[in-house]
Amino acid sequence: MDKKSKILLWVVIIGSVISVGLTFYKTIIQNDFEVVNVSEE
Repeated sequence: MDKKSKILLWVVIIGSVISVGLTFYKTIIQNDFEVVNVSEE
């Protein structure tokens, strides 16, 4: 595997991890907000 292929592979892996991480993060924040709103009422 040459250098360009390795860099491309890492970019794809990191991009996927960031994408999944952001989705997971947003879901947790939304769930936290729902829990907070329910507990205030």
